Amino acid sequence: MIRRFLIFLFLFASLATHAQNPKTKLEICNTFFPDWKEVNNKDIKYYFFNVPENWNYPKKQIKLAVVQLLSLKKTNENVVFVSGGPGGWSIGAIKKWLNHPLREKANIILLDLRGTGFSQPSLCPDLGKKILNVFSQDTQGNKEINAIVDISKECKEHLLKDKIDPAEYNSNNIAQDLHTLKTELRIDKWFIYGISYGTYIAQLYSKTYPGDVKGLILDSPISEISDYYSKNTSNYLNSLHLLFKDSKSKFPDLEKEYYSVINKLNRKGFSVIVDKKIIPNGHFTYNADEFKLIIQQSLYNKQLIEVIPLIIDAFNKENKDVLSSLVESFSESLKRDFGTYYCVTCNDVYNNQSISLFDENSKQHDKNGALLFYRSDLFVCQSWGITKKPTSDEDKQSDSTYKTLIFAGKYDPITPLSNGEKLAKKLKNSYLVKMLYGHGTSFSKEGKQMLARFISGSAIETGNKAPEVQFVSHNIFYNKGISKLAENFNKPNWLFLSSLIIALLLIISSIFIFIPKLKAPGNRTLYSLILFNSFLGIALFLSLSLGIFQTTNQNIYILLFGLIKKFEFVIYLAYIYIVSTLVCFGLVLVKRNTINNIELIYGLIFSYILLIIYLAFWGIIL
Repeated sequence: MIRRFLIFLFLFASLATHAQNPKTKLEICNTFFPDWKEVNNKDIKYYFFNVPENWNYPKKQIKLAVVQLLSLKKTNENVVFVSGGPGGWSIGAIKKWLNHPLREKANIILLDLRGTGFSQPSLCPDLGKKILNVFSQDTQGNKEINAIVDISKECKEHLLKDKIDPAEYNSNNIAQDLHTLKTELRIDKWFIYGISYGTYIAQLYSKTYPGDVKGLILDSPISEISDYYSKNTSNYLNSLHLLFKDSKSKFPDLEKEYYSVINKLNRKGFSVIVDKKIIPNGHFTYNADEFKLIIQQSLYNKQLIEVIPLIIDAFNKENKDVLSSLVESFSESLKRDFGTYYCVTCNDVYNNQSISLFDENSKQHDKNGALLFYRSDLFVCQSWGITKKPTSDEDKQSDSTYKTLIFAGKYDPITPLSNGEKLAKKLKNSYLVKMLYGHGTSFSKEGKQMLARFISGSAIETGNKAPEVQFVSHNIFYNKGISKLAENFNKPNWLFLSSLIIALLLIISSIFIFIPKLKAPGNRTLYSLILFNSFLGIALFLSLSLGIFQTTNQNIYILLFGLIKKFEFVIYLAYIYIVSTLVCFGLVLVKRNTINNIELIYGLIFSYILLIIYLAFWGIIL
């Protein structure tokens, strides 16, 4: 009897152990981009990776989207990219990896972390749009924070209704996802490439599973997670005041102008008209909080850093044409999975002292220094009731034999240069590259090349060879219509542009039609004027296209304001073209009884006028 009982007990224990054993499965799938031929070939593999939502109680499974870009050359090296945010996508930005120099040296694995991108489930996918809509309204301070908290509460309610546990979307579980994925892909060791918040995940993973790691790449790193919010205001203002100092020769009053804008917007915001695809009601109201956040987000990007003085000037002058176009750029910077953003932030960072530490740091500076957006994160966590579980060694990096490459940016407002310096002291076998601009600098041309050398084991030159930030002065040609024209070039609406294309083809054809007519007697003056106007129209359109192309090559964000100065002549060309068209039209009316094929000439005149209508619609003229 006792023997049978012991056998039963053993079998029960075995079944219980088996029931708790996490099951994972890597499923090959066709593609995440069915209509994109460039990314659908044998050198790119797509998977869904099934893992438990809760690794301790693995009954419920979730799906993680994985892409494996095989190296362009045969190699055994592997690099897994860990996105930032938190809540940022990896696979959605696959285009920038297709011809990345890193792909010459290693297979690249992109993973949409749990709750992000193509991974399932999505956590409140519309939350980012709702937050942007809150920003667009005429609210400030606590009212804006309360509005964000309210929509975040709705998100949490939806998660619980869908039986999604917010507590399981955290960096510890992500680390275990990565560890298991490495095993499923039959990789011995790989390089971990983290950016921004992904650097914290990468460090946590390397500390938890040191045997998995061949090397670390940390771009815009978090050195201590406890400082992520508690020094948020200091980090931003230190970077901003460095910019004021470095731009002083060209913009001596920039700091004064910045605080003047804040004081104006604190008194009263102002609205601009925007595309209803971005904001449903078609209006965005700028207040001081939105202004500060736009400047902070601009410090991330080298090209935006170069035009920050122009952005501040546009706010100071309430240039609604520029600021209307700026909303789209601003909305792009907020594209992430905010449900995951809050889950990971609350689980990893927030504790009962977070708000007081944030406010204490802010009080050390001007009352207008704190960024409401980040402060609202902490109130969201408070309302969700998720508090970080403290650990004694959370910021302690274990000794490691693997090498680490660290990128840190001079103007980075969220993970400043000092973070990289602190981390380089912690990690013995590390190389610190101090870049001369902002956030995510490993994606610069110089950064990409350095990554490839690091992976291949070549010598690392930490001396910075990247070009310095060149602040764009007022030496540009301002024109409110250029940004609209450039947008039409970038995202063409072929139905809208079809009439313009037909008109341009007719104008080009007129040159071949009317040159022979110059030799025939009669109406030579008219034909000469038609030829002049056709050449002028073509020259105008080509000049605008060339101006946009060359301005983009210098700095794409100049297009928010106009073109580089050397293309100022296009506006004069445009008005000469208008006058010439009117003269041409008047001469046709006078000589209409003596003109053969008058219908053709009327069609040509209509084409000239149509080009003028398009220029007026874009706002380039009139």
